[in-house]
Amino acid sequence: MEEIKTILLNREPPILAPGDKVFDESLVDRIESLPQSKNVRAGLHLLNDDIHHAHLLAQSIEGDPIADYWHAILHRREKDYSNSKYWFSHVNSDVLKKVYGQSSISLAKQKSFAFVDQCEKVKSGRDSELEHRQFEEMKSVLEAAIKRE
Repeated sequence: MEEIKTILLNREPPILAPGDKVFDESLVDRIESLPQSKNVRAGLHLLNDDIHHAHLLAQSIEGDPIADYWHAILHRREKDYSNSKYWFSHVNSDVLKKVYGQSSISLAKQKSFAFVDQCEKVKSGRDSELEHRQFEEMKSVLEAAIKRE
């Protein structure tokens, strides 16, 4: 896992909405074969721009706070903004508070909705500041998933 994680965490920040383009196809099967939890693998797939596999894993453990967070991010990356907000409304995790620098879940959810709105306004699909923020968010959620193992 360390090699895969190094590759994915040292890449340029992923674009906001990758469509069907996976960053590194050679990592898909390697991620799937890892013994790590579904949450860790979902995060690695999402960092690899593999929305499909991330979605399958997150959906299979719906109700888990980290899985629901992955679900929210992946829908934002699919440009399914209302569904992203739906999933953010279900995230009850200290990770959300940490990422959005808030002391309460309620305030963190408001900030996450605002970030979804900012992403929705990007018509070209590229915004380096938002891409960087999204990348840092995904790194934080992955770190939380790894710590739970």
